[in-house]
Amino acid sequence: MLFWPGPPRRPHLASGAAVINNPLRQLIEIYQVSVSEAFTAFLDSGLCDAPTSRVNWAANGIPHKGEIASGGTYQKLAYGLHINRNGQSVEFDFGKAGEIHEFDAFRLSQFWNENNTRSTFSYARDIEAAFNDAISNKTVRPTAAKHFELVDPLAGDNTPSSTTDSEATMAPPAYGSGDATYQAAGQEAGVRQLVDAFYNIMGSSTAYRSIWDMHPNDKPNDREVSRDKLARFLCAWMGGPRLYKEKYGAISIPGVHAHLAITATEHDQWLACMSEALERQPYSADFRGYLLKQLAIPAGRIVIACKPK
Repeated sequence: MLFWPGPPRRPHLASGAAVINNPLRQLIEIYQVSVSEAFTAFLDSGLCDAPTSRVNWAANGIPHKGEIASGGTYQKLAYGLHINRNGQSVEFDFGKAGEIHEFDAFRLSQFWNENNTRSTFSYARDIEAAFNDAISNKTVRPTAAKHFELVDPLAGDNTPSSTTDSEATMAPPAYGSGDATYQAAGQEAGVRQLVDAFYNIMGSSTAYRSIWDMHPNDKPNDREVSRDKLARFLCAWMGGPRLYKEKYGAISIPGVHAHLAITATEHDQWLACMSEALERQPYSADFRGYLLKQLAIPAGRIVIACKPK
């Protein structure tokens, strides 16, 4: 089984830090993953490269409306995109340097209203109230593009992200920023080592037999293909090279799993197996926790996609 690219920037909280309203954090994380998935599908259409700045995006000259190669449509906004695909609608603006992890109360409310995210809030006015509380307790902060981002309490400060170049070189980038996650995982070699451990554990433990049996095994090399696909996909998911697309083409993660009977049981087995694989890697506890938490978000979306219609 695979997961789609684009973990949002490090949203987990350190012990003792101010805690963001849980439904708001859930909504933000769902929104960020949806933005990442939609933007990846847009880039796969080959219309343009990822922008290096808001100004670069505004001047790129692509058609203002069009179709996405893997299905769906897009509408170019002054500094962002509105994308409809797989029955979901998402709209976002780029950050000052082309970032896609930023948000504001309006975008979150719009996303909540247009998609099946009613489990997070009952009324739109509650989103605004929770957002104002998050600003007050500094669990979200303004960005250089006048949007907001989740504060990383592990960094030890609440200053806006519009730091100077000299300040930026003094600390490593947060996981989820650029290719920071890919680098922390050991690049392609490290990702493949993780995937090998993951499948070795899955194939040798009766605890994971049901998800192991979901993988194709009709041809002699099917198991190896599954390993290769997951490794290539995770490289892009972590912000590295898009190796999966180079070899296998574009993919819709919920779509390729929709034919399977994946429930909360399989969801938990997949994450438990991945947790064991992560424990066998030379990663810090902080990085292991980050990866597992980010993987849990799309894992939950796959369960929703596999529910009987």
